[in-house]
Amino acid sequence: MSVDTESNFQTGLIFSLFSGLSLGTTIIPVRYLRYDYTGITQTFWMTEISLLIMLPPAFFTPLPLFFKNINTIMMFVFTITFAAVIYLRGVSGIRVQTGSILAFLEPVSGIFFELLF
Repeated sequence: MSVDTESNFQTGLIFSLFSGLSLGTTIIPVRYLRYDYTGITQTFWMTEISLLIMLPPAFFTPLPLFFKNINTIMMFVFTITFAAVIYLRGVSGIRVQTGSILAFLEPVSGIFFELLF
């Protein structure tokens, strides 16, 4: 298999590795806070922090474009929140080592889903 240097393969690979690292480091506070806060509460705060980070660029989106894509945006809000709740509930019940391995496998599974769809 050869890698096309003109494609975004290397950029995608780097961001996939950062994604796995990010998910792996998410396990530490989730395990620490699992007895004090539920998975729903942790998901709420993670979503709020992400929203604050992503809100400034959203103000530059033209309103007609936003309203044209509101159904897609709402679909992503629900699916991402559902996935985060399931992830946090699952990670809080397993060992940290196992969770970090699973977190690093997540970007790899994305590659297989991309090939399928």
